[in-house]
Amino acid sequence: MLNKLTLFAFAACLLIASSARALVTTESATFGPVSIGSPSFDLTLHKFDPSLGTLTAVTFTLDAATTGSSLAFDNQGNSPGSVTLKVGANVKAMTGVSLITEATTTPIQAMGTGSVQPENDAGSDFGPTDGFRISGGTGSGSAFQAQNTAPYLMQFTASGPGHTYVTHITNSIFTNMSTTAGVFGLTDTTRGTFSGKVTVAYTYSPVLIPEASGALWGACLALFAGLLRVRTRHA
Repeated sequence: MLNKLTLFAFAACLLIASSARALVTTESATFGPVSIGSPSFDLTLHKFDPSLGTLTAVTFTLDAATTGSSLAFDNQGNSPGSVTLKVGANVKAMTGVSLITEATTTPIQAMGTGSVQPENDAGSDFGPTDGFRISGGTGSGSAFQAQNTAPYLMQFTASGPGHTYVTHITNSIFTNMSTTAGVFGLTDTTRGTFSGKVTVAYTYSPVLIPEASGALWGACLALFAGLLRVRTRHA
């Protein structure tokens, strides 16, 4: 009997504790594959439903992957050297509310290093002797931003059923070149694609019903009081 009461009291207290624990609800929107450098576009996400409780934090996560570009370098100098080429994309997400959040990820799409000969093709034709090219390759990146200030949270709390907001996705290709010798000539860039998803996580305190919460605490205290009497009687 004593063990049953102990288990019952412990279960009641766990129920009370879990009712006060912060909960998280998430939603994701995917995009792509889209050509790197293409116009920006919008994704729609839902605002937090206040009937669930009180919003305490908002976290945005941006995951992006790139694939398929190339970059060529043509030496216009009179000396040989080495060249390092990098190509990729910057992917950025911004919410369409008055307080803007921003997460940026920069996956490296392709990178390579090689030697180049002096200018000997009399032009910028990306020849095999004084030119160097990298192509293909994939990369991925992830970034997140969390906010918990009251004005910010208000922007993501719905004032009616089904309220939404938009998240703007923008991107741009980036290149990086460095040489130990030689002169930067023309570059030839082929754009790849990017894809990914935006995830919003709402952390909130659930709605507590005072009557139920009070009843649980009363049951918990009563059980422990009964346990104390039983223990005293058997002492």
